[in-house]
Amino acid sequence: MRALLLPAMVLVGCRTAPGAAQSCHIEFEDEPAPQVVYAEPTPCDPLEPDQRQIHLQPPVIVAEADDGQLLVLDRFGGIFVDDRYLETRVFVLDDETLVQRDGALGGMHRESADAPLYATVWVDDARQAMVRWGTDPLEHIDPTSTEVVMFDEPPAGTTDAERFEQGTPAGVLPECAASSYPLEPLTPRDTVEYLTLDERGYRVLVTMDGRGYDAFGASLFYGPPDAVREYPVEVVGRQRDGGTTTVVFEADGARSELYFPVGCNGPFTLDCEGTITVGGESWVVGVPQRDVPVPQGETYLCDDSGKAG
Repeated sequence: MRALLLPAMVLVGCRTAPGAAQSCHIEFEDEPAPQVVYAEPTPCDPLEPDQRQIHLQPPVIVAEADDGQLLVLDRFGGIFVDDRYLETRVFVLDDETLVQRDGALGGMHRESADAPLYATVWVDDARQAMVRWGTDPLEHIDPTSTEVVMFDEPPAGTTDAERFEQGTPAGVLPECAASSYPLEPLTPRDTVEYLTLDERGYRVLVTMDGRGYDAFGASLFYGPPDAVREYPVEVVGRQRDGGTTTVVFEADGARSELYFPVGCNGPFTLDCEGTITVGGESWVVGVPQRDVPVPQGETYLCDDSGKAG
């Protein structure tokens, strides 16, 4: 594991009077690019996760369950930074460290135009949380108008309001209540998003780190099997049809692109052939595979020097 701990964030007007839900918050601070481990193309395991520092980024929900467990959700609702979409992250306090969990945020929705917004959060396999608030869009969390309840099993009911009332209320704290804890990021091995060959027999590999579908977590490798080189990814775009995907990367100083049509949202279909364009030339790439092992006998060359920040 290449996890780092970093308690870095900016606080604004944070007050800590006991028993009061104060409106202090965390200002946005962009996260640095991954640390450079491979300063030049070097043989490597292409699924090895990046070494990365992380910050809590607003909006941040801090909730204390009735058993004292502290739950922190940052980037609540998902945020856009330049061309990157950053998904909500889930942290749980463990031994005075906020440890990122492999949780997920369900869709945010309301039952009518003037009704509160609801969102369900999968903290882990055994626990869910539900958030109710009335402000859209969010910049920072106001603990006086945000409610959180916890579930040890999925609630019944046909409406969000019915399900919400079945939960155990958690105390909602100001954003800065999470500021004193170091963070331990989720660092699973990367997974194969696309694995295929182009018509020349060049290997095409796109990996994702599971921390958000964007250039920040994507790596692209391309080249002949004896030298499949990593190139810096600039943009990963998936259209609302759920499959059409464009990966923009830089190869030898030129803007390049890997493209797959809508059929390429696994299970992949036979009409899923895409194209890869490098240096103004394009080649057809075959139907890709996903979540499969990297082929043995090929040489992958990692290069961190151009990673997106």
